[in-house]
Amino acid sequence: MATAGRSEGGSPPKKNNSLRDFKGVNTQAARTVIGDDQFAWLENVMPVGFGNMPAVPGPSAALATWTGTAYHIRAVTLNGIDYEMVFTTSGALYAVNLANNAVTTVAAAATLSGAKSEVAQWQNTAAVIIDANGYFTWDGTTFTRQNGTIQSLTIGTIGTGYTTAPALAITGGGGAVQGTASSAIQVGLISLAAAGVTYNAGDVVTISGGTFTVPATIRVSSVGGGGAITGFNLLNSGVYTVAPANPAASTSLYGTGATFTLNFGIGPVALLTPGSGYTSTPAVGVSGGGGTGGTVTANLTVVPSSGTTIATYAGRVWVGSKRTVVFSAPNSYTDFTSTAAGGSFIMSDETLHSDIVGLLSANNFLYIHGVSSVNVVADVSVVSGATVFSQTNISASIGSNAPYSIIPYYRGVWFANPYGIYTLFGSTTQKASDDLDGVFPLISTAIQITAGTTVIEQILCLCFMFKYVDPVAGARTLIAVYFNKKWYFSSQGDSLVHIDTAIINGAPKLYATDGTSLFTLFTGLTTGVAQTIVTKLWDMGDPLRDKQSLKFGLELINPNAPQTVTGTIDTEYSVGAFPFSFLGGNVVQWVNNSSQTVLWVNNVGSVVTWLNSGYAFQATDVETVGKYLGVTLKGNSVATIYSGMHIQYEIRAPW
Repeated sequence: MATAGRSEGGSPPKKNNSLRDFKGVNTQAARTVIGDDQFAWLENVMPVGFGNMPAVPGPSAALATWTGTAYHIRAVTLNGIDYEMVFTTSGALYAVNLANNAVTTVAAAATLSGAKSEVAQWQNTAAVIIDANGYFTWDGTTFTRQNGTIQSLTIGTIGTGYTTAPALAITGGGGAVQGTASSAIQVGLISLAAAGVTYNAGDVVTISGGTFTVPATIRVSSVGGGGAITGFNLLNSGVYTVAPANPAASTSLYGTGATFTLNFGIGPVALLTPGSGYTSTPAVGVSGGGGTGGTVTANLTVVPSSGTTIATYAGRVWVGSKRTVVFSAPNSYTDFTSTAAGGSFIMSDETLHSDIVGLLSANNFLYIHGVSSVNVVADVSVVSGATVFSQTNISASIGSNAPYSIIPYYRGVWFANPYGIYTLFGSTTQKASDDLDGVFPLISTAIQITAGTTVIEQILCLCFMFKYVDPVAGARTLIAVYFNKKWYFSSQGDSLVHIDTAIINGAPKLYATDGTSLFTLFTGLTTGVAQTIVTKLWDMGDPLRDKQSLKFGLELINPNAPQTVTGTIDTEYSVGAFPFSFLGGNVVQWVNNSSQTVLWVNNVGSVVTWLNSGYAFQATDVETVGKYLGVTLKGNSVATIYSGMHIQYEIRAPW
């Protein structure tokens, strides 16, 4: 902000007040006492820097739609494909492929509870989902409820005498859908039938015949005269579906003629489908194959029965439910057994006021948020077969009741609560939203506060969306945008209920839903969004004297459509004391030498509008009096950059 003045004859000197150094919005204090380069309100324009305040893009058209009402979306990447997972109040789950916007029904209505479902990404191969109805996984193709499913099969005894792979039948256990399995056969016992000749100790001998995926092999341990085998060890039992006839021939690099008598048992076994709905361990029947004595047992999954929040950290899945955190075995998302180093712990400290609100994996920590506290888990390792770690309380009085607002941004973890937005840097909690203090009392609970990041004007921005009870316009959806220690607001649609970030081609993109459709925000380059700029009420360095406004000038850069800006000169007595407008201010009129306007018409008879691109200065007379002068501007152009604002005024009577 700068002022300058000059005197013309005997009249009071004319002075100019210019604003080009654009800071962010400040709602904490009255409009008369905020910083000269701050704004009382700033909507859909981004105060990038000196002389550079561009209009932000609007939302895209709907990218995808689904049946039901979404209350939560979350991005995952599976096998190189980016998805936005869509959780609905009907308990259905959808996945939107962000490359082509195709919608896949992952789970039908009533599968999930319809509330408080949460998802995390395991490596890039599975989405792990926790819900009041259980623990689920989706690999991009198959959706599985892991509760009451078979996790693995174990061979009890391999049996004897099998010549072909026996059939496995899984029955009982209360399974609503029975699992399926297959088997092969392997060498259990082997004896030498013919010793052969020219073998050497250490030779590897491969069994011939049969139908196999891996042949059985032996290693020669000793030889007699002529290289006849006198001793050997079974090196690999092989994997067969049909056994070779006895005695079985063999091949070797050096020796020839050795044959062996083989006795096959069952194994290995493979779980084809895990089944579902088991309440007890099912039986696994072994039949056919010509042998006897083979036994197989099923092992049911040990996974959380329910939960409200989930994260992946330190090679494990972590699930929060009330005050309990359950974690999986290392490098597994389906095994939570203590024998494999899975486990759980209960948060008993009084710093956790009620239940766990959210889990977040970031900055080499697992953050555990309560409504008024934050704990961190770190230094995870396995000692004597058990998972050990440190757990530390780093905030005993400030937390979050908005789990979808907890988000990493640069090296901090940010989150919202009913009285502000806070950030954790290391173990220090700092309030980051002082400039928004006038807004937070007017935030409604109609939708949850949600957060995401995106790139606007090549700057990584942090966004918090909420329902704002506007004193003039009523309840509407606003996004508070943060960058470089500045805040401003954006309105991208009053029906939006949730935002989320997906990383597309290495850059964060902000997605949003209104419940039935998916959009991207800050990407619409053809339709403008309504812009509002409300400056400080300036005292021009002397709050005790009246000022007479004379002119207002507005600098714009690159308006690419007919530019209409309306505004008012404001005083401490009245907002809108003097209205003005720059209607079509960048439209070029062609005038002939007779002062007549020349109309240009295209080949279909439509009048062509000529636009002035690049720099444009628009000015108008404005006359009002106040000890404080400011301006309110409204526009809706696309890609316009507000570059400067100027008020010419005269000093009038003192108080």
